[in-house]
This record gives sequence, structure tokens and C-alpha cells, in this order.
Amino acid sequence: MISPDYFFGEQVEQLNKTPGFTLQDFIPKWVVKVEDEQGNAVPKTSLLLREWMPRVKEMFGKPTTKYGIVGYCFGAPYVLDYCE
Repeated sequence: MISPDYFFGEQVEQLNKTPGFTLQDFIPKWVVKVEDEQGNAVPKTSLLLREWMPRVKEMFGKPTTKYGIVGYCFGAPYVLDYCE
């Protein structure tokens, strides 16, 4: 199993040890919108996945490789982008 780093290096386990930290306050940092190459406002995590999936296929795949993808909670919407 491999997974993209949706949180760009932030470790929730460490943040939870910070006095006053709440996940609800921090989530907007992860779901911030950025501009894609067509000028559309998209979640920055979706741009991460546009690069991540082709790299996974390049590193681990063959023309006949089949992939299973699971999204739970934060990653669930992105799974649908890869359903064919």
C-alpha cells in the first residue's frame, strides 16, 4: 500500500500534542484552493494527485497492472476522479 501525503508533511500526531490545537481549525489549511494550469480554483491536494498517480504507475506499473484505490474521509472525493 502506498499513499500520497495529503497533509504536505504535517503530522497530526505531533500537532495534537500542541496546546490549543484543534483539527477543525487546521483543516482549512489542507483544503485551501489554488489555481490549476487552466486558471481554475481547485483544492491543492487535487494537484498533488494529478502528479502522484502517474508517478505511481511509472514506478510500480506495467501495461497490464490493475490498481485498487480507496478513499476514506479526506481522500474519498479524489477516488472518484480516478474511477473509469
